[in-house]
Amino acid sequence: MTTQAAQVAQRNGIPRAFEAGWLVAAVLVPAAIMHQDFMLGFIQMPKVFVLRTAALYLVAVFVIEWAMGRWQAPDQELSLLQRWRTAVDRHPARLIIVGAAAVLFATLVSIAFAPVKSIAIWGIDPGWDTYGLVSLAAYLVIFAAVATHLRTGAQLRRLVWALTAVSIAISLLSVGQHFGIDPFRSDPSPAIRARSTFGNPIFAGSYLLMTVPLTIALFTSYSDRFAPLVHIGLGAGLVALQFAAVLFGLARGPWFGLVAVAVASAVFLAWTFGSRVMLRAAAITAAGLAMAVVLSSLPLPGVAGGGPGAATVVQRIETVGPSIIEGVSSRGIIWRTAADVYLGVPWVDTELYPEIPSLGFRPLRRIVGFGPDHFGYAYPMAGESTYTYELASHGHSFFVHTLIELGFLGLASYAFIFVALVIVLVRMVRVARTGGYPEWFGLLLVGLSAALVGRIIEQIPGKAQISDLALSWMLAALVVAMSTMRFDAPEAGAPTRPPRRPRGRQRAATSNPLRVAGAAAVVAAVIAFWFVSVVPYVVSARVGFQAGQAAARGEEQRSIDLYIQARDIAPDLAVNRLRLAQVFFSAAGRVAGEERARFIQQAYDEARAVLDRNPLDHRAWSRAGEFKRELAAVTRDVTRAAGVRDAEILVQLMPGFWQAHAALAWAYVRLGGYEEGLEASTRAIELSAAAGPLATHLLPYVEALALQGLGRIDEAIEAATRSEALRPSASAYQLLQQLGATSSSDAAS
Repeated sequence: MTTQAAQVAQRNGIPRAFEAGWLVAAVLVPAAIMHQDFMLGFIQMPKVFVLRTAALYLVAVFVIEWAMGRWQAPDQELSLLQRWRTAVDRHPARLIIVGAAAVLFATLVSIAFAPVKSIAIWGIDPGWDTYGLVSLAAYLVIFAAVATHLRTGAQLRRLVWALTAVSIAISLLSVGQHFGIDPFRSDPSPAIRARSTFGNPIFAGSYLLMTVPLTIALFTSYSDRFAPLVHIGLGAGLVALQFAAVLFGLARGPWFGLVAVAVASAVFLAWTFGSRVMLRAAAITAAGLAMAVVLSSLPLPGVAGGGPGAATVVQRIETVGPSIIEGVSSRGIIWRTAADVYLGVPWVDTELYPEIPSLGFRPLRRIVGFGPDHFGYAYPMAGESTYTYELASHGHSFFVHTLIELGFLGLASYAFIFVALVIVLVRMVRVARTGGYPEWFGLLLVGLSAALVGRIIEQIPGKAQISDLALSWMLAALVVAMSTMRFDAPEAGAPTRPPRRPRGRQRAATSNPLRVAGAAAVVAAVIAFWFVSVVPYVVSARVGFQAGQAAARGEEQRSIDLYIQARDIAPDLAVNRLRLAQVFFSAAGRVAGEERARFIQQAYDEARAVLDRNPLDHRAWSRAGEFKRELAAVTRDVTRAAGVRDAEILVQLMPGFWQAHAALAWAYVRLGGYEEGLEASTRAIELSAAAGPLATHLLPYVEALALQGLGRIDEAIEAATRSEALRPSASAYQLLQQLGATSSSDAAS
């Protein structure tokens, strides 16, 4: 490629290529969703696929740009790394850049000490929404692309308009769900809590509370193009659907976040532009909220008496006070248990249970954490807690969650980037206040500031997911890009980057054959990586869903064949292996002898394959314990100790959960260890009772079996009677008959 051709491509093609990448991510990550009858993970997996595809595309564009000479050092004595360092040192938003680098550094350090590197890098379920390094890397690539290549006011407006458009589209889906219209569900009905494309109304609210202030700020800048009433009406129409979506989600956290956004917007607008602009934005907000309230008062189809939708919103508002107390109480339990985990650093005794990887470096855990995506494994090891009967896979606070997974280093890194954003935004808003920026630009700064305030407030008790995380990193990159824009006059057109002081001897940007060859190799590697590490998961999820449908229809062999195909497409996708294992195990129940043992062994092998990748996976240990127990019961080749070993490990991983103790009790009783089974069932009942009413009739039933095996018939009858009283079942009925007792159903007859 000639120097002139490279310069033309760089001037025209490369900026457009970068913009196409971040626009695709901005629009499709939150909007991506498939029909529920199309694939497993029909909400999460399309979003992850789009995010990683966009990130890899941007990596390829970065490499092509490098090949064209864009990153050539202006001084032969300066290396590329030295030039980057110099550029960062001079950047007006260098604190944000350093903060992003600190987050990456903290994550890498945490991974280095993580007990299971595979899940720290790829996440618990590859291809699903996780906090692993691969997901963070995707966010950072998009951050880098926007921060370094968004240079003009036109690009800025296009991105914000794209965010506004997609927020309106997903809000429209929420409204449709509220009224029983959902093209992604097989049997849509009016949704009490609309979830849009996010699968959870809280996640929808988390996303929209950041787009609402941007939409209002963007359209307020068009006040000189319309008559006042027309301008207010059009702006209100843009935000009305977003307000309605948040209302229909009935998520109190985003509600409080929006209140914080409204207050912050009013304060920043009044301080920056005075009452005129603030009142116009307030009018748009008030009119939009009024439209949303009117929309919520419309009757719901298919609901007796017409059922005004506003009833649920009003009821939710009426419970705000008690819900705050309840929410703080339940989250307080999680936070206290998380504090026990952070301070106590619990872990399995790996000398007694070498199947579990050693934690190691315990004194460092408060600094580096347990590792990305390890919260769900560290938290249950805290032991007894009034909340641990529910498996908390997240800290219900981004900050608590980060503290457990990345330690103090990770929490400090995120705190640093939040503070850096505040500092840079305040500096820029001050410039806007003095007229140093055009009004539209200053309004967007105010919108970004309000979005940051709302995000911080909402994430104190909130949970971050792929869509709002991607948006958060994109908005942070916007701040970085906007900090370099300068204007000769407020009315000037496109902003430009400030000129850099020449350093050393300048050379024209050139490309050379070695660079081009290297870039071609890297791009080919990126494409290969996409085919190997991105595409297979969505294909496997599609085939796995078809396998599940075949199983539901009773087509056992076809289900097995499809699950094997899905497994071979993505061997490290745990969900298909565990479902295949369950099909094998179900098939074993319909045969006998060696064939039964063969099916159970196949089921166990699939569960063990999951554990080979992630030896902390509770699901796999639970299934493996069940399969090994039955294998020990049907063959003499497996001892009782081996038959209960996996169930014992599950108890070590989840000492405060009655389910793990119940599985251990059942394994002991099934294999004739009645004394140990009675002890485990008693412990399970105690833990279940601590959580409230006895969770299941199975616990006293297993206790009755253990007592029967020990010859304590009267106690066994009493336990079996309690089981049948909780829920009549054929098993309890037959046991009572064996014990010579009368069941409650017989007595009633």
